[in-house]
Amino acid sequence: MPYTEILLRFAAALIVSAAIGWERESAGRPAGLRTHVLVGFSACLVMLCGSYLNALNGAVDPTRIAAQVVSGIGFLGAGTIMHEGATIKGLTTAATLWAVGCIGIAAGAGFYVGALVAGAVALVSLIGFERIERIRGNKSEQRISISLEYFMSKSIGDGIQPEIHKIAKEFQLEVRNFGITTIDLDARTIKFELVSLPKTKKVEDFDQLAAKLAAIPSVKGFSLKERNI
Repeated sequence: MPYTEILLRFAAALIVSAAIGWERESAGRPAGLRTHVLVGFSACLVMLCGSYLNALNGAVDPTRIAAQVVSGIGFLGAGTIMHEGATIKGLTTAATLWAVGCIGIAAGAGFYVGALVAGAVALVSLIGFERIERIRGNKSEQRISISLEYFMSKSIGDGIQPEIHKIAKEFQLEVRNFGITTIDLDARTIKFELVSLPKTKKVEDFDQLAAKLAAIPSVKGFSLKERNI
């Protein structure tokens, strides 16, 4: 196989995988641009290896190795699925990882039309269908990103999370993307998002929300930022 053809197949896998990965990263998902590019690029390499062995030995099925990629990527995708209360997150990202693996195989096989069409359909489903889902539920989903610094104490310990969930319930919001960072032995920073539930009102009185957060025991300071998507 000419080197130009090999590079062309790699380029097709790279471009389509990068486009899908960029959309996932823009949405703040755990598997973003780099992960999708690596999966798609590697799947393309696997298919090229199968073609190379077939050309070298003449009796090797070029799809045999690729078949293992299709099933094996499922384990990688499973790592992006998270359970947060009654909500399951990461299913779409897991599906896109599996999709870019298949797209990489198509590109590695030289099936450019299939790779490009599949990539276009994936992007349309991610961008276009997501907007339809939001129109069906909330026309605009409100996300409030909060970074809260607090002191550790015997009175609260790690019990700050129940306080946050209590405030979220009062405002009819859902808590997502918890992350705790230790500053020192006595202080920690907790970052999370408050997200509007389907068909509920968005938060308009941010002073009231700020007062509730400030009233949590041992809170040293916090910042919040709203975005509607």
